[in-house]
Order: sequence, then structure tokens, then C-alpha cells
Amino acid sequence: MSVLSMRSLRDRWSGHVCLAALPVATVEHLIAIDRQASAAGMTTCYLTFGNSNFDLDARAIEGIAKATVVQDAEQLRRHVADSRSAAVFLQSPYPEHYPAWFFDCADSFSLAYAGYGLPLSTWTHGHFRTDPILASSYLLAAGKYELDGYAANSPNADVLLSGNPLLWELRDRLSHAGPARDDGAKLLWAPHWTKTLWDGSRGYSRWQESAGAMLDWKKSRPSDHLVFRPHPIFKMALESYLDGATSVAHREAAKSIDMATDGWAVEVIRELLALPNVEVSTSSMVDDILRCDALVTDGISIIAYWSATGKPLVVIRDSASPRFNDDGEALVSVAEVAANGSEISEWLQKWSAGAVTASPGRAEASRRIHPTLASSPVDIWKAALPADTIVSRARRCWQPTRTPAQARH
Repeated sequence: MSVLSMRSLRDRWSGHVCLAALPVATVEHLIAIDRQASAAGMTTCYLTFGNSNFDLDARAIEGIAKATVVQDAEQLRRHVADSRSAAVFLQSPYPEHYPAWFFDCADSFSLAYAGYGLPLSTWTHGHFRTDPILASSYLLAAGKYELDGYAANSPNADVLLSGNPLLWELRDRLSHAGPARDDGAKLLWAPHWTKTLWDGSRGYSRWQESAGAMLDWKKSRPSDHLVFRPHPIFKMALESYLDGATSVAHREAAKSIDMATDGWAVEVIRELLALPNVEVSTSSMVDDILRCDALVTDGISIIAYWSATGKPLVVIRDSASPRFNDDGEALVSVAEVAANGSEISEWLQKWSAGAVTASPGRAEASRRIHPTLASSPVDIWKAALPADTIVSRARRCWQPTRTPAQARH
């Protein structure tokens, strides 16, 4: 690159970042980046790609007031150039979430990626080898697992140990939390969706095993509050079947429920949702974590976020459950585990009786695995943005693999 073009790139950077917002439920992660960028003195803008579902998703989680609709590659290039953006932050690692033309112009500006969640599964391809990650010039790592994985798979990217933006916000809010509520116990049930993995084996999801136990517990504790927070993919299928659908078009959602074998459990959830003091969450994940007192889940990222609180946690896991990665195994080792409906019911009764309390050891394990540093992840990224780094990364060579999307978990 010539000296002239280097100077041009230096001159155009203004401390602005673009945020590529998508009509999927992880927009909360992008909103955290937006807040941290604003606190760091940067300006921001949201980009979306003409999907009519976006407005609904934007309203579901507060924080996005306005987005610029981008319809093609040339419009995207022009917008990034006109806004003099340091990078476009990606919301998702999955190429199918973006327009087909999006990555055709990835060599025209820098992409940045700070995580879709906290990876606890063993699906390393999804964590490190998808096209959006490989196309990114900046990769912000939540901990050693991501730091090592990004460095090994993206040797030309700037890889930073920054901490996870959403976890940083959760811990910040925990540090400023007021006195404990006295409005009754709140239990969070957060079932995952992966009934099967990419190879056809049994996935992490154990919602069928949990449903009956949750119903029995709620009937026995009518004054306690249950917050039902299904994974967005599972929620999509569940709502369809509860509304009387006979099939689900979404590829991944269709895998989460088999009505031939799971229809009885869908009816159990229908009965559960009709009980008093049961709500289907419309809040952000961080808000749910802060307002609830205990978590019942089968995975995946929410285990890591919840562990930061040290509050009571039971993970539904049996002999056929897939292994977590080393980070996940470490966090589960300091949680309680239930393998079937009877064990879930037993844990719920213990918790209701006050026999299950917060675990400082789990919060310590969380800090060791996913550290929160003195500055926010965006502050750390901003500090690593000398002009010559921007130049070298803005023209990094990368070619998309154009392989079919793999089933994720």
C-alpha cells in the first residue's frame, strides 16, 4: 500500500463504529458494544439489511432507536466510507444471517467480532472457522479459549483479550446492585434447543425431562414466580406448535421439537404457562439474570453468564448429554447437576426450602475463565487502534469458503 493511501485511511478514521444489526435474538450483544463505544467517546450507527422482521426484534430489546437500511454491497461500502468508521461490528458468526452480498465487500473495510455468546460447547468450527469470523480484522476474546482459538485460526487478525462485552455489563450492574428484593422468589427456567447435534447424536436439550418437574413444582409453589426463557430457536418452534401449527419451516427450530415424540411435553408446557405467576420472558438475558434467584437450564451460554452471579444453578445433564468444552466442564463442575425429572424435582424442593444457596466458588471460577478487565472490551479495542493497524487490517486478504451452512448448536 502506498504512503498516500495510508495517509488517506488515517485521515478518514473518526472514532466511529458501525453495528451490523440482524433480526435474531442476539442483538443484546450488539447493544452492549454500542453502549461501551459511546462511553469510550466514539459515535455509532446501526445497519440493517431490509428485513421486515428487524423492527419487531428491535422493539423486543430496548436500545436500538434507529437503523440505516443497506440494500447492496455498494451502498454498504459508501456508508462505511462516509461515516469514516473504524470497523463494522458483527452480531453473528453465521453467514446465513447476512445478505449473500455482505461479505463480497469485506476487503473494503475492517470487520470486528466480539462474540455471539460465551462458547461452552465443543463445536470449534462455529467458534472459530465460520466465514464472518475468518473475515474479521479484529477479534475480541472473552478468555483464553477464544484467545487461543482466534490466534490459531485467524493469524492475520488482531486478536485481543478484552473480555466479553455483555459479561462486562452484567458484572458492572452486579457491582452496583441495590439491596435484595423482597417480592418473592423468582426461578428462571432456560431450556436450550439442540435436540440433535450436527452429527445426528443427542444434543444438549433436556426440556422434555424438565417440563413435568417444572409443572409439579409450580403447582406446589403457587406464590413463587417462574420466568420461562426458552432459547430463541426453541421458542420459535414451541410458539408455533402451541398456536396449532403442524410443522415449522425454520430449519433449526424444526429440529428442536418432534411432535410425534414430544407432543405430550408441549402440552405440559401449555398447562404450565396457564398457571398464575408464570411468565414468558420478554426481557433481555442480563435483566433476567439479575432479577431471578435461581436457574434451571441445560445450556449453553447462559451457564457462563449466570455463573458470574454465583446464584443457585442446576444443569440438566445425563449420561447421553454431550460434553462441554473445558470452560463449560469447569463451570458445570461447580454447579449442581440433575439427570432426570426426579432429580430436578428434588433440587427444586431443596431450593424452595432454602437449602441451596449462592456459591462464591462458582463466581470465582467464572472470573478465572472469563475475566473482566479494568476497562470495557470496547475501551481495550479502541486503545489498540493505531492508524497503521487500521490500514493493515482494512485490506487484509480473505476469501469466503462458500460452504453450505453447518447445523449449529
